[in-house]
Amino acid sequence: MSNMIPLEHPGAILLEEFIEPLGLTPYKVAKEIGIQQTALGEILKGKRGISIYVGLKLAKFFGMSEEYFVKLQMQYDLDKAKKSKNSSIGKIIPFRPKGRKPSEVEELQEA
Repeated sequence: MSNMIPLEHPGAILLEEFIEPLGLTPYKVAKEIGIQQTALGEILKGKRGISIYVGLKLAKFFGMSEEYFVKLQMQYDLDKAKKSKNSSIGKIIPFRPKGRKPSEVEELQEA
């Protein structure tokens, strides 16, 4: 995972793979999906994430699956949290109930 290329912000993907290649403007997209142009501008600049609601609107407009933009944002947020230098996640010791083997705990987690 540490050797992976950093994931691009979903706004950059939206701009580079959808808006620009299709000859659209951010204004046109914002107007068509019913959001403020400033909100879309912040998404495209990486200053704001794609909410579920906006993700659904973008998916409908671009003919993508409903979860496409939502998953892009979720994966970006997950990767960003994992790579954060301020994250204390790595210091957390997994809970192991007394008397249970690690394999039994894994079975419970998978259920």
